[in-house]
Amino acid sequence: MGSQHEAKLTPERPVDESESSSRSTVKEKRQFDTEITSIDEEEVKKLTSEALPVDSKKDSEYRVPGLLHVGDLEGAIEKCRAQVERIAKDCRAKNRRFRDTEFDLDADTNLWLHGPVEKVAVPTGVQRATDIFDTPHFFNPEGVASSNDIMQGALGDCWFLSALATVSSMPRLIEEICVARDELVGVYGFVFHKDSGWVSVIIDDMLCTNMPQYEQLSESEQGLYHEDRARYNTVARKGGKALTFAKSGSHGETWVPLIEKAYAKFYGSFSHLEGGVTGEAMEDLTGGVATVILTKDILDLDTFWTEELLKAHEDRLFGCHFKKFSNTRAGEEVPKVQGLFGDHAYSVLRAVECKGKRFVVLRNPWGQSEWTGRWADGSKEWSGEWLKILPELGHEFGDDGQFVMEYTDFLQCFNQIDRTTLFDSDWRMASSWVTVPANQVAIPYYTYGNVSFIISVPAKTKAFISLSQLNQRFFRTIPTMSLFSIGFVIVKAGDTVPLDESVYSKPFNRRVNAELELDAGTYFVYVRVDHVQMIPKPSSDEGSKLGNIALGNVDKMGKKKEEEYIDARLLGKVVSEKVLGQSLSMNYVAGGASIFLPETLDQLQHPGMGSQAPEAKVTPERPVDVSESSPMSTLKEETQLDTKIASIDEEKLKKFPSEAPPLNSKKEYRPPGLLHVGDLEGTIKKCREQVEQIAKDCRAKNRKFRDSEFDLDANSHLCLHGAARPTGFQRVTDIFDTPHFFNPEGVASSNDIMQGYLGDCWFLSALATVSSLPRLLEEICVARDELVGVYGFVFYKDSGWVSVIIDDMLCTNVPQFEQLNELQQGLYHDDKARYNAVARKGGKVLTFAKSGSQGETWVPLIEKAYAKFYGNFSHLEGGLTGEAIEDLTGGVATLIFTKVRVFKASLSLSEPSADAGITKDILDLDKFWTEELRKAREDRLFACSFRELTDLQREGEGVLKVQGLYGNHAYSVLGAMECKGKRFVVLRNPWGQSEWTGRWADGSKEWSGEWLKILPELGHTFGDDGKFIMEYADFLQCFTRIDRTTLFDSNWTMASSWVTVPANEVPTPYTYGSVSYIICIPEKTKTFICLSQLNGRFFGSIPSESFFSIEFVVVKAGDTTPLDESVRSEPFNRSVGAELELDAGTYFIYVKVDHVKGVAMSSGDEVDSRWLGKVASAKVLCQSVSTNYRTGDASVFLPDTLDKVIQRDIAFMSKHNGRPRRAHKKQTFLRKLFGLGRPTPAKQVQTSTDPTDMCSGLCDETATHVTLGLKVYTRSDTPVIIQARIKGESLDTEIITFLFGNAYVGWSLLVMGGLNLAYKW
Repeated sequence: MGSQHEAKLTPERPVDESESSSRSTVKEKRQFDTEITSIDEEEVKKLTSEALPVDSKKDSEYRVPGLLHVGDLEGAIEKCRAQVERIAKDCRAKNRRFRDTEFDLDADTNLWLHGPVEKVAVPTGVQRATDIFDTPHFFNPEGVASSNDIMQGALGDCWFLSALATVSSMPRLIEEICVARDELVGVYGFVFHKDSGWVSVIIDDMLCTNMPQYEQLSESEQGLYHEDRARYNTVARKGGKALTFAKSGSHGETWVPLIEKAYAKFYGSFSHLEGGVTGEAMEDLTGGVATVILTKDILDLDTFWTEELLKAHEDRLFGCHFKKFSNTRAGEEVPKVQGLFGDHAYSVLRAVECKGKRFVVLRNPWGQSEWTGRWADGSKEWSGEWLKILPELGHEFGDDGQFVMEYTDFLQCFNQIDRTTLFDSDWRMASSWVTVPANQVAIPYYTYGNVSFIISVPAKTKAFISLSQLNQRFFRTIPTMSLFSIGFVIVKAGDTVPLDESVYSKPFNRRVNAELELDAGTYFVYVRVDHVQMIPKPSSDEGSKLGNIALGNVDKMGKKKEEEYIDARLLGKVVSEKVLGQSLSMNYVAGGASIFLPETLDQLQHPGMGSQAPEAKVTPERPVDVSESSPMSTLKEETQLDTKIASIDEEKLKKFPSEAPPLNSKKEYRPPGLLHVGDLEGTIKKCREQVEQIAKDCRAKNRKFRDSEFDLDANSHLCLHGAARPTGFQRVTDIFDTPHFFNPEGVASSNDIMQGYLGDCWFLSALATVSSLPRLLEEICVARDELVGVYGFVFYKDSGWVSVIIDDMLCTNVPQFEQLNELQQGLYHDDKARYNAVARKGGKVLTFAKSGSQGETWVPLIEKAYAKFYGNFSHLEGGLTGEAIEDLTGGVATLIFTKVRVFKASLSLSEPSADAGITKDILDLDKFWTEELRKAREDRLFACSFRELTDLQREGEGVLKVQGLYGNHAYSVLGAMECKGKRFVVLRNPWGQSEWTGRWADGSKEWSGEWLKILPELGHTFGDDGKFIMEYADFLQCFTRIDRTTLFDSNWTMASSWVTVPANEVPTPYTYGSVSYIICIPEKTKTFICLSQLNGRFFGSIPSESFFSIEFVVVKAGDTTPLDESVRSEPFNRSVGAELELDAGTYFIYVKVDHVKGVAMSSGDEVDSRWLGKVASAKVLCQSVSTNYRTGDASVFLPDTLDKVIQRDIAFMSKHNGRPRRAHKKQTFLRKLFGLGRPTPAKQVQTSTDPTDMCSGLCDETATHVTLGLKVYTRSDTPVIIQARIKGESLDTEIITFLFGNAYVGWSLLVMGGLNLAYKW
């Protein structure tokens, strides 16, 4: 028989299929065969009338808040009393004291003390209470329990004893738990709450003692008692101090050790009481609902005092503790905070307001070791009139464990408060337990969809909703590496916005809950289950593919750890990002990888919605006519392209612009800035609504926002993942006295940015560049509530906008006062308050980026949001400024190489060596100045860098500089100006210091006379703030690469489509033919074309030996000469682009994909696969001159030259009268446009129960596919049509992308005017 109530089940009836819920059918691998029956209101009324009142068998009087008065409480009490009475009667009849054979400490001491692994203090003996005390009594002479009675023993159960002290401070509550006893017979009965019902526990009065018997003493020890055994037994083996575990401070009182023993029996053994949470113990004792309150999350401290603490012992109880300092510098084994211990539970006995001051009375369950700060017993504050308030506080001086703190000190010292809400007899509780299949790991953590509940509320009511796991303390001995964190949201049926969510709880707590007011109606409770598994970390010599994902493998002393593990959530996050990126492809089939696609709340509320961008529609499979295949790639039989190019119905195309609403039909013109694609406004709106809802909920609960998805405080290893380890985490309101997001003018400034201990200069340089464009940063930071501490941002990802919401918790690098050694504390005259006010305040305490303006917070907060966007802070290490500007604006970045420069050993730019080789990519420097740099901050942004000069080091310097500037470091271009006939470029170092020291450096000789007057015109002032001036010639000579990002005004639109392309097996030649696109342009237009790979930064932790370089050429149909080609980029960049003017017509875009990896040779060396491909291709080409040579398998080394590909397409276009052929007449219009077959699945991921095996397909060292995308930007209302094909595969996907529509692709096509795009492979 279960110990909890089971929900009553109605007779089984046939279920209408229409009633079946589709909320959990998002992915095949996670379908639940679940049916949700309709709610018959008449049946509900009938059941309500038939249901007995909760207290129908009890006295009808009202019961004040205390034990939870559910139906089985009285039954459990009655059963317990009956058992005690029966046992007492039997024992008297047999002239025996009661011996509990189920928990016999005397006969089976080891069984009930220890677990298989856990060991507790070993007592020297076991005695009955009557042997320990001459006149034992359960309670004190007044017959009540007192919190001052409790003293902890040699067991780590301070959490339980703290709860016991708190409960005992509420009148007669302990007396209700200790329901029956017969002290003469030695039998005692108690009740505890378990899961969702009450259970009784009966014990004898046998207790563990720590004093040996007289015969066990040595002769010298016996001599201390003059060899008098009777005296020894009377003095040493009597009284509470002889007890091993908990005892009472009152002589002869036994309720404390006996209830501890009953609680140990309740959980199976004393060892199961080692370590715990006070709130959970209070739940066990009262049946109440515990809530974790983090003091740094309290919004209004006055409200918390009046509406929470002052109500202690009315309908709520409180306990508290703070984290232990693990990295103390003071050299103490157990560092204390003014007498108090970390990771130790304290009871809150009461809160009292006296003479205008707020006091909290607390107790240490040890019965000693008290607070030594202000208002400590005997401190200087207790003088004169203040001594008279001691009776009002219920306090006396003495080292008895009870002490007084002022409210401000209480909040500053304790970082966690456990509040347990008690219920009076008017409350009732219903419960239902279900078994949910655990997510396999690694999966995206905290995903919805595995389980949900429906609750029906007949009338308006105040409600507590509590979601629990099983209480694992009962079986904690069973070893496991799996843990679960849970959370939920509540949504009223028909609504789309959550009504409330579970209150933040520590990870892996057994229960989360929400307190709210519910109107009559039906509600959905959507549950998140976070399966956390620690995976044994593979050793590097095993060649594991997951080795780079693991946590650090060496401890601080440089010694290898005995056991090393990976948190499976780290793996799940990055693998999830990789699958999400791949799922953009219209021919991607997730297969087993679908388990890595997180299910959002929106998908549960709208069951048809996928977890990625909208999927393309797929037409029914049809036989493919061989005559329809394109002759484009008929070079060899082995490389034929089974491709079908759709016909275009021109009449239908004309109708589409009128049917599709213009993207900006309801919006005013906006200058170049954020890319105004269809989803920008929607993303901003949704972000603002979420921030407003969070702020509203937090205010209602008097809590600051805590982001459970990116919680630096509770899950720092997930959020940092190897980045610099901070010493702590503080809210901005704790770091700054008067924090403000932007400066007093309400705008962002590039001068605000200062880099911290993270290698993200590329991002901060981009941030400085973007902030130089008026109000652009303000558009990215779309919503905030600084009081609640919630901030919303938007970033551009692949081909659409996403919102990121964070809290205001930041990493700090200054230790707490208690972590300092005595010498360090002495520097502040041992004044903790002064240290906190000086050392732990201001932007300089931040670990990562900070603002140069005091109190300004936008810089560290947007950096945190960007880290959350990419998964963790470590993913921001190293990058390209242009890519960061793309993420911030949605613009298109182009890499411009100024030169390849060889410097003299002197590294002086003013005196280049005569043989210095300079190869400039910029043809006309004047034109670049006037048409590019001078337009900075109009519709384009610039950043720059040069390569580090490590190979030319001769001076022995660790880091070589070029006249103050650093290689492989990103600098922002803030502006370009002409003054007095000279051309100047204004730049900034994101460090906020370390500037250019050459000509026109701050304070240099060039700044003299009239030249000083142009400083205001340049917007520059002298000072080492990171901002500096360079002359244009020096700028070009110093920086070898310039990142230019083109911005678009609100008239531009973008359509995109992503496709998965099989990667060439290596080694193969770098050749055309794997993928190509067709675009149809109805009228002359300016166009941007951009080909992209997936943004690998999201899953950068997944190791790979494969990389891809991409490029393309554009050829007009019928021509043999390329019209343009992609601008040169660094190898393996995520995108390449071209900007060109296109006349009306059809164009082919031919793509080259270069698959690069290391190939092991027989010698054991590893070579670049491209080198092998080149030499193998050369050999086959030479052999092919033979008239009787057959290439066979060697045909893969014959490159498809551009000329051959173009000639095939010319022949194809001629065959179809200059345009793509028409498809079957019976097809739908979309079918006529594309005429495509069934898609060929991309590589599917096979799943297994082994988390390493599950990820193997996604973490391959050699990639088998590369995902590419095509983006189309246009200023017209013409729809964009996209078609794709892959070499050797038939693609069966239909896509029609309007200017306001779908977001898929890695190709970008920017068009001014009109554009129709079809693309092919």
